[in-house]
Parts: sequence; structure tokens; C-alpha cells
Amino acid sequence: PDNCSDGKINMEFQYSGPSVIQDRIFDVLSAGYEPYFNVTKDMLLQDDHITQTAIGQFDFLTWRQMGARNPDGDGVWIVCDAIGFLSLNWPRYCSPERDEIIFEARGNTDRDAVVQAWKDVAVNVQESYTYVMLTHTLWNATYDPKVRGACDFKFPDGTEPYCRGTGGGYGSYSTMWFEE
Repeated sequence: PDNCSDGKINMEFQYSGPSVIQDRIFDVLSAGYEPYFNVTKDMLLQDDHITQTAIGQFDFLTWRQMGARNPDGDGVWIVCDAIGFLSLNWPRYCSPERDEIIFEARGNTDRDAVVQAWKDVAVNVQESYTYVMLTHTLWNATYDPKVRGACDFKFPDGTEPYCRGTGGGYGSYSTMWFEE
């Protein structure tokens, strides 16, 4: 096929940089792929990396996400509804079964059932290779003391975010306001 040469699959490995850590990740992973893939390095500035990822212009990439204290905050990265021309579900892999588990967890008040549901989602992500987890990024956000309302919301399951920044994003911009 057109995407093969020298008996190997041609693959572009995209990541954001410049970053020594990302360069080392590229070195380690591409060395492991070398017997089977011709890997081309594509280091992009963060804004270009985000744009190309959202519109699906990549073969393989690294990305920092999946670090929310409440995993429901990370659901947007894997649900079918997040697939489109501009996608937050980067791999564009739709699993209606996984979505059903996520939505049932969101509507359930039994904490043990919710925990089990998210364990089942993790198994689905792992077995489908939707994402291959290398590390987890624990996001945090810092605001001027006059910013209010950053965490004046609840997750769909009714829980409130851990409010040092939510651990899975930057609070809710729709509820933020500035104190005069």
C-alpha cells in the first residue's frame, strides 16, 4: 500500500514541543516501533498540535490528559458525541457500550456502582487501545484572588469538583466572575 515502504508501515509521530521530556518519549517509543514502522518525527508548537489533533491530522501522537480526580471530568475525551470534524475524542473511536456505562454511572448515586462502572470504562479503554496511558497529568489552575465562581457547578453525577482547579480542567468558565 501507499503508506508502506521497505516492508514497514510509514507513520508520523506527532507531539508538542520543544520539550526534552517529549523528545525522550519520542526516542523511546520510536525505537520500539522501528522493527515494524518507519517513524517520522513531527514536533509542533502547542497551538498547532491542538489544532491538528482536533481535526484528525495525525497518525500517532502523545497528549496530556486523563488526570481528573473524578473520572467523569475526563468522559468528554472518550464519548461518541465528542466525535466530529472538530473532535475531543482524539482517536475518534466510538463505543456505544462504553458510552452506556458512562451515562449509567452519571445517573447513579450508589458510589460503589459508580466506581465499578469507571473501572469497566478503564478496561474498555485499555482493551480497545483507544488510549495507551503513559502518565497522568494532574491539572491545576490558579486564579487571581478576585476571580469567583470557578467551581460553582456539579458533575452530572451530582458531586462537586475538587476545587484547587478541578484536577481535570480549569473550573467552569460559565460560572466565573470577577469581584470588583
